[in-house]
Amino acid sequence: MKKQVIFLTIIINVFCNIYSQNIFNDNFDIRFIIGNFGGGMNFRPDGYDFEASASLANFFIIHSKTNIGLGISPLKYFANYSVKEQEWNQNLYFMNGNLFWNPFDIKNIILGPFVSINYFGIKNWSEINKSDYIFSSGLMFILRKHIADGKYPFQIIGTEVGYRNISGKNSFYFNINLDISIFVGLIIGTMQGQASDIIEANENYEKNKTGPFIPKEPKK
Repeated sequence: MKKQVIFLTIIINVFCNIYSQNIFNDNFDIRFIIGNFGGGMNFRPDGYDFEASASLANFFIIHSKTNIGLGISPLKYFANYSVKEQEWNQNLYFMNGNLFWNPFDIKNIILGPFVSINYFGIKNWSEINKSDYIFSSGLMFILRKHIADGKYPFQIIGTEVGYRNISGKNSFYFNINLDISIFVGLIIGTMQGQASDIIEANENYEKNKTGPFIPKEPKK
């Protein structure tokens, strides 16, 4: 079952990529990723934060000749734990975009500068926030794996390092993120495999307990 779930997530990604490539001509390459998740740290002059993040429905449009790309996502979640203040802050942003350039023509690798913005969302699940934002700029690295004769890539792992401004607070940060589709497929497949093992173990127990292969105790 694990292989079937992973295969299904791959098919969804491939279908989205096939459909999107029919919209644009050869000058543009559009890609879709179900989502990613990751974590990192923000270092400020007065302290540092631990960060967890996740995004959903990531679209990328790349100009094939210049390797300049634009990425957008309708949902981007951040959870930051301030060590100094010892509290969590959560934000779900609805306007998320990044502009990047890949100057190196290396197969399965994106390495280059980028800028990104996250704006307008819900703060701590209680209020619409129009003032908080996250502006990031630095160096981005993405390792991809291609399938179907190299036509359709999956992001295996990505990293970001550079400058970040969180609602006026300057910081240096780094982040590591993974493709959520493969991870979710592995989790679902593992859970289903464990459930199957439990059912099989219970069936074997009942069979061995009452089945014909267990000799009966002699009557006293």
